[in-house]
Amino acid sequence: MKFPIRLSCLIAIFCQWAAAQAPIEHIIIKPTPGALATSLSAIHQNESLKAAAPSLEFDSALAGGAYRLRLPYAMSPAEAEAYVLSLHSHLDLEYAEPDWRVYPAVIPNDSYYQHEQWNLHSPNISNYGIDMPGAWAITTGSAEITVAVIDTGIVSHEDIEDNRILPGLNLQNKLLAPIDPDGGDVHGTHVTGIIAAQSDNGIGIAGIDWNAQILPVRAIGFNFGSITTLSEGIRWAAGDDSVYNSTVNLNVANVINLSVQTDGDRECSSTLQDAINFAVANDIIVVAAAGNFNLDSTGTSPANCKNVISVGATTYDGNRASYSNYGNMVTLSAPGGAIVGNYKILSTMSNNNYGYLSGTSMAAPHVAGVISLMLAANPLLSQEDIELILIGSATLFPADSDCHSKGCGAGILNAHRALEFASTYDEHLRSLLQNYARLVKNTDYSNLVGQHEKLQAEYEQLQQQILEQEQLQQSQQERIEKRLLGSSGSSSSGGCGAGSSSDATLPAAFSLAGIYLLRPRRNP
Repeated sequence: MKFPIRLSCLIAIFCQWAAAQAPIEHIIIKPTPGALATSLSAIHQNESLKAAAPSLEFDSALAGGAYRLRLPYAMSPAEAEAYVLSLHSHLDLEYAEPDWRVYPAVIPNDSYYQHEQWNLHSPNISNYGIDMPGAWAITTGSAEITVAVIDTGIVSHEDIEDNRILPGLNLQNKLLAPIDPDGGDVHGTHVTGIIAAQSDNGIGIAGIDWNAQILPVRAIGFNFGSITTLSEGIRWAAGDDSVYNSTVNLNVANVINLSVQTDGDRECSSTLQDAINFAVANDIIVVAAAGNFNLDSTGTSPANCKNVISVGATTYDGNRASYSNYGNMVTLSAPGGAIVGNYKILSTMSNNNYGYLSGTSMAAPHVAGVISLMLAANPLLSQEDIELILIGSATLFPADSDCHSKGCGAGILNAHRALEFASTYDEHLRSLLQNYARLVKNTDYSNLVGQHEKLQAEYEQLQQQILEQEQLQQSQQERIEKRLLGSSGSSSSGGCGAGSSSDATLPAAFSLAGIYLLRPRRNP
């Protein structure tokens, strides 16, 4: 099993869990107006104050009369809060506080995002979106990841960047590009927009992955295709050069989206299964729509094929969409929209238009898009890893949902939590997720709620342990470096570590004798 090298968080600068747990290296203090200065050296002569400000170093003077000070070592958030509380109780300060890290909140400016794309918003009691803002704070994707959309092809659109569309294949007519010739069947264009519409460009909609490339394969034409065209499309996207009379695919997919379904109640075709197995053997993740017959998905391909991630559809309120297939074959669900009403899925259509569609065909690309983000955050994830993460990170269905009896998978796609797990994935988290995945299929809803909360608590505890270990290693490294510097003959004077030439750069409240803070607070 492959695991990434841990760097605290693979995308540490944006990891929101790390934002809450990141070590604190500085504090900010603001002296009480008119307070008398007392040097640190004087403070350290007072036994009761020694613990209040050991080895603080001046960093910078801030506007408004405050100062930024460097702590003697990187502290945990709880330790830093206790530290400034002690400091404030001993010294005349208007305030003292940790210099918390601040992270961007990634909300795209696309015109339809805020009021029309409920499916991408953070989940709450009435809206079961997939929490893309949290996921985008970790990564918005990578151009190194390719998602194949095996569908009706695509049409040119203002909100789908041409330079992100790779040369594809038209299995309906291999002499033509993979586009719908008259633009009448926009199914593939709608699916593509969900995955990869250009985001934060001030127009239209936001796609899930802002940077992945799209490999279009037109396997369906004039409302239907065949097992042959679908299987050949999968193989070609997966790099099989033996596909008859086709160009060589120089852009092998990382993820394949299959928003298609067979008619009738039948097992997975052997030809189709062979094609899927070929893709999976080449480390390609295959996502399939569960089907729109309101039946058990065991009779609908490719959702009933082995080695696929099968996706059911949910509505705005988190319940199973009335049309969505269900059953043990479904891995998880994602927003597919309602048949009637306002809460369908908005995406790209022909003639630079935007329109609403509903179906498991719309649910599947939500999952495919999030998987492409997961691979951007952690390229070493296998299909098994990705399935475990999707299952363990899913938002639970509402308590009154019929999914608890019919089976709609582990829950509703939660992009934010999936990206957290993906970017911190290791053998310990894998073990937690394996245990949870076993429980999902064998535990009723009331017990699953507790197990879901337990998983999150264990994950946070695991990350805290890792963080503390890394902080200890960092602290040890810093001590070694200081000893080496000391043995090399370098010298410093006072807590500022400043030589005579730096004295002029310090504010009046500081000197080479140490940082001048404030007089001890007088007892009333």
